[in-house]
Amino acid sequence: MVQLLLIVGSSIFVLLGVVHGVLTLQDIGNPRNFTPRDAGLRTAMQQSTIALHPKINLWRAWLGFNFSHSLGLFMFGGAFLYVGIFHSLLFSQTPLLQGCSISVPAAYVVISLKFWFSKPAIYTGISMGCFILAAALSYA
Repeated sequence: MVQLLLIVGSSIFVLLGVVHGVLTLQDIGNPRNFTPRDAGLRTAMQQSTIALHPKINLWRAWLGFNFSHSLGLFMFGGAFLYVGIFHSLLFSQTPLLQGCSISVPAAYVVISLKFWFSKPAIYTGISMGCFILAAALSYA
């Protein structure tokens, strides 16, 4: 059961990472997902550079953030998916892995509720629940 819970919880993050990455890729040629509804604001983002480097406009930085965000989701999910498939006993014996598997989704739940919208909070909450149950079953 621990293995199944790890696979389900991890797969949610892998799926979120892939979907976020695909939506970001679509925005390169035809902005419609993570673009402001006000087209003038996107134009302003494309014309405004960031203080860190004068060749990086705010729109490119925004797309880069979204790519790195999707990569982080994918890598977190992928790492725990690997653990779930091949090393679920290691998960059961390692409080650090258990803590990481719970704290990262917990952080995403809080961030989702504070800055985004409910769907990411729901999905990451389900993932967190799977990890909590997997950790609890490790001690049963």
